[in-house]
Amino acid sequence: MTPSINVNMNKKIDQRAEQGFAADAEAYDRGRPSYPREAITTLCSCLNAEPAVKVVDLGAGTGKLTRLLIPHTDVVAVEPVAAMRDVLAKSAPSTRVLDGSAEAIPLEDGFADAITVGQAFHWFSSAVALKEMHRVLKPHGQLGLIWNLRDESVQWVSEIMDTLRPFEASTPRYTSGLWKKAFENQGFFQLKNHEQWKHTVPNTIADVMTHVASISYVANLDAAVRTEALAKIEARLQSHFPGGQLQFPYLTDLWCYRRL
Repeated sequence: MTPSINVNMNKKIDQRAEQGFAADAEAYDRGRPSYPREAITTLCSCLNAEPAVKVVDLGAGTGKLTRLLIPHTDVVAVEPVAAMRDVLAKSAPSTRVLDGSAEAIPLEDGFADAITVGQAFHWFSSAVALKEMHRVLKPHGQLGLIWNLRDESVQWVSEIMDTLRPFEASTPRYTSGLWKKAFENQGFFQLKNHEQWKHTVPNTIADVMTHVASISYVANLDAAVRTEALAKIEARLQSHFPGGQLQFPYLTDLWCYRRL
């Protein structure tokens, strides 16, 4: 029997994500941090990574995670937003990049040994997405979910987020924990482990402003409101870091699952 491929390309992209992340994909790529070495090492261990292992990086965005996986595995990147795919294709020209979503992965049944999702699972966490990932994974395949989180235990980071919080509304967020509901009462995946790391990234104030401006709900704001909010944040940063240089604190969370 020929393996089936999900050709339903009605991808059900959240419009807030599609519009916000398409606004300036190159700025998104510049502004977002990479992942710490320890987290990638642990993720690769979770995936049983080696050159012949087929990994689908789902919701790959501009390729922040894809590029780190390339030296270790055979990666296929799947991303629904065209502007992000364009940046990814330029930065990782040897990688296969496909138009698709978690609900409609354009690959055959049992294609992948592992699936990774960086900074994205909270956008599509649902029974439909889990079922589709289960379809594309081989029996006992691996699923790795990873997020970089701004460390709000640091006062000045908390101040930035306090300025932005009124604009979050119902935007899906990792920190809400709602994404975990997709794993309740399902027979697709079993949790293997969860680990967290603290790390910092050297930034300038301009770097931070690029990062903040690339947040989906910020990018979607009315121009005047967005300009005012960004000006407030930049003023706060100037007051904390008059020299313009800083270390941005992050937490990295990794969740590893096994396909049942």
